[in-house]
Amino acid sequence: MGLFMKLKLHLVLLFVITLVMLWQPCVAADKYYMISHAGSEDPFWRIVFNGAEAAAKEMGVKIKFLSPEKPNDMKRQVELFKTALSKDAKGVATTISDNRAFASLLTYAKNNLIPVVAFNSRPIDDDRVLNPYLAYIGMDDYLAGKTVGERILNSRKIKRHLVVANQQKGLTGLESRFKGIKEVLSRKNIKVVNLDVSSDPKKIQKIMFKYVQNNKDLEGIVTLGPASLHPIGRLVKKIGLNVYIASFDITPETIQHIKEGIVSFTFDQQPYLQGYLSVKMLVLNVKYKISPTDVNTGVGIIDTSNVIEVEALAKENIR
Repeated sequence: MGLFMKLKLHLVLLFVITLVMLWQPCVAADKYYMISHAGSEDPFWRIVFNGAEAAAKEMGVKIKFLSPEKPNDMKRQVELFKTALSKDAKGVATTISDNRAFASLLTYAKNNLIPVVAFNSRPIDDDRVLNPYLAYIGMDDYLAGKTVGERILNSRKIKRHLVVANQQKGLTGLESRFKGIKEVLSRKNIKVVNLDVSSDPKKIQKIMFKYVQNNKDLEGIVTLGPASLHPIGRLVKKIGLNVYIASFDITPETIQHIKEGIVSFTFDQQPYLQGYLSVKMLVLNVKYKISPTDVNTGVGIIDTSNVIEVEALAKENIR
């Protein structure tokens, strides 16, 4: 073979290799979707997405994140779910924060062999005939609420009145947490109030300050996540309010509040694991027909005894 022919063959091979390299990402791009009821502006969700991205990288796939512009906009989230299903999605991980809103699309996904796993939040009744998702990866919010309630009781610091600051009232997971807390504390005739504080930090502080002023017998506050804890923690510190505070989830600011003694403890649902396992299970199902399985990621309490262990990881959006 002459030099010219060898050069020509090499150029053809280089062209083919280049085409393959350009084509392969397009095959995987945007085929897996993660849809949540809130976005990365919430510190909690940065951890979830971080875990999902790590799993996608390990599995060699692309993941696209979708969330409504306004947190907990159920109608918009359903629209985003519909969009994902219409774009030839290989698999979808979604929060299901309403008992009925997702039912028809979940049935469509099942009938069209598009695997869907629920993560972070699921219908309270967990009816998988009506809502046919394959698995739930997340905390059992009701049991977590009961655990928090038992710890509060054991502290012996709440005997009459506790308020639960709910940043997304009506959200199935948060309502389940409240249900668990109230069920435990009501046994001792403790007044437990489900207070809608909104998701706006300034409104949260105004609503909580007003509640504190109007309820002099208030002994404790439970915040259902960082979105409400951060502004309430700052408010409590600013006005020097002496009440028992517990929360859910971990952020650097939550950890700082625990170290300063403002927050007694927080319940960790390991959001990194929720994102990571959701993507892993979807890809394994698509590639190898391995059936996804339920995983309870909420397993522990973070307080002064172990807060230092997770502090560095929280700054990296892992814990």
